[in-house]
Amino acid sequence: MTFSFDAINPERSIVFLPFDGQHSQDVGGTPTQVCRSLSKVPGSLDYARMGNGTTSSTFPTQLAPRGVYLDGGDYVDLDWTVGSPLDSTSFTFLLYGRVKPSDMGTYDRLYEIGIVHQRYALYWDKSAGVLEFFVDDLVNTFLRSSKGYPDSQDHVYAVSIDRNACRMYCDGEVIDSIEGDYRLPSFDPATLATIGAYPPLPTANSFKGEMYQAAIYPFALNSVQVREWGRRARQARTI
Repeated sequence: MTFSFDAINPERSIVFLPFDGQHSQDVGGTPTQVCRSLSKVPGSLDYARMGNGTTSSTFPTQLAPRGVYLDGGDYVDLDWTVGSPLDSTSFTFLLYGRVKPSDMGTYDRLYEIGIVHQRYALYWDKSAGVLEFFVDDLVNTFLRSSKGYPDSQDHVYAVSIDRNACRMYCDGEVIDSIEGDYRLPSFDPATLATIGAYPPLPTANSFKGEMYQAAIYPFALNSVQVREWGRRARQARTI
């Protein structure tokens, strides 16, 4: 196991969202609500759209000094089609946030990458009382755990997948894993990636809670790296 922390630096990520402020930016001639991305990976954007970028009801609420609150109908659209930055199905998704039990819906989606029959999703299953990672079209391939279930406390959630294994973390601890290669084929140009909701699905499936930082890396991180990412995210929240 490598303990190099260079891998978790923002410039190594596909997307690195500090959620430290929203602003209006000209995107294709249209004023668009965005937040900045610190990733400098070739082909990646330096921003992520808040909701669809133009409809205010889809914008998350900005928190101070950083972070956003999603009310169950808000989301962050990462717009993978521009530059096609996700050219590998190996990745690690990390999210630092908090959910109150009273805010829970039936299925609260923390993020979704892909299209129908070709996607990865991380979501809360209220009926089962677990956090679940689902690989579409492979019904028996999923991770689940009640660890870190909405309790009004801050948690760092992560999922990594590569040719060796698929692992789910909570606060740096592996809470479920499957050994082997369960990656989906490469995504097509229609691929979507959203944090907080998957727009074609009913809003009942949308995330409701606070998010303080998020990132996606094009490779798998180990538990030590995930734990250090979380430490830095917690420290950055107060800056």
